[in-house]
Amino acid sequence: MLAGAAGSGAGGSGAAGSGAGGSGAAGSFPGAGAGVVTASFWLILRTLPVEASPQLGCGWGNALTSLVVTLTDEVAYPPAQHMLRDLRIEFAHGDRESYAWIPNVGELADGRGHVRLGAISVLADVLGGGLAALAAAPGWIATADLTVHRGDPIRAGSGDDLEAHGRVVRAGRSTVVLECRVRAGAGSPALATLTFAVLERRDSNPEFVPTSGPPIRQSMATDTSGLRVGVAEAFGIVVLASGEARLAITPYVVNSLGATQGGALATLAELAAESLDPSGRSASVDLQLSYLSLAKVGPVVATAQRCGDEGVVRVVLVDAGARRTVAHAMVRIERVA
Repeated sequence: MLAGAAGSGAGGSGAAGSGAGGSGAAGSFPGAGAGVVTASFWLILRTLPVEASPQLGCGWGNALTSLVVTLTDEVAYPPAQHMLRDLRIEFAHGDRESYAWIPNVGELADGRGHVRLGAISVLADVLGGGLAALAAAPGWIATADLTVHRGDPIRAGSGDDLEAHGRVVRAGRSTVVLECRVRAGAGSPALATLTFAVLERRDSNPEFVPTSGPPIRQSMATDTSGLRVGVAEAFGIVVLASGEARLAITPYVVNSLGATQGGALATLAELAAESLDPSGRSASVDLQLSYLSLAKVGPVVATAQRCGDEGVVRVVLVDAGARRTVAHAMVRIERVA
């Protein structure tokens, strides 16, 4: 999404996050108001072949409006080796609602064997960025806040793709609020909400032009991409001690601005919170993340502290190299049965 004043815009995370197209996950455009706009999937529209798909295969099926996206410069992002490509994300965007998919593979599992909240956060972030940018037009946007609440646990590797449906809840002059439901199979969905700050448009921002016709379904995957290790290990997250985890800032986890992707930061907060349980049997079930600034130097160190006895954990994420706090998170963890 955008990594703007508040965070990630069309598809990304907040002031620290990503730009139009997810959690700083996918691309970025310089100069979006008080921050930097990162556009992930919108860049993919220029770098990957498109497929017009009138049948989205979604459980929530309103027809979408396809889009023509005009960029100011040719941008090739993400690179061939990147977390978004290995997650094999697909998406289709409309003017008021959008859809996205991730193959539900075993590498997405947490300690319970369920899909990690971090993976769901990446999917919601990528989905929300482009949709928020359309809702804020002619302005631009930056993600300020991401919250994910678990529904029924989603068993990792079940064979049912993770399927996300996002819609605009409110589009005002200063903020855009989105709701995203993520499910796999027939269970109740996980629910994510994202808040975006509306920024003044600059000439460097991409243009989104609605057109008639079937939605365009795009893929970030390549012929050789895919997870081969657990998602946290693939991102490069290392647990240092009880309540402390680290993420090196590498090309694999950054947006086109060179800042850490918002979903990677969410996964880092998740791992830090779970590491407080010495048995290693706790897993995260709810996560709220506020993006404060861009994480560009690294490593990013997450420090977790329990808040009472209800499994609620406060996590502070700091860019150690820049000596700057980049995000605050609240995570609820439960002991695995």
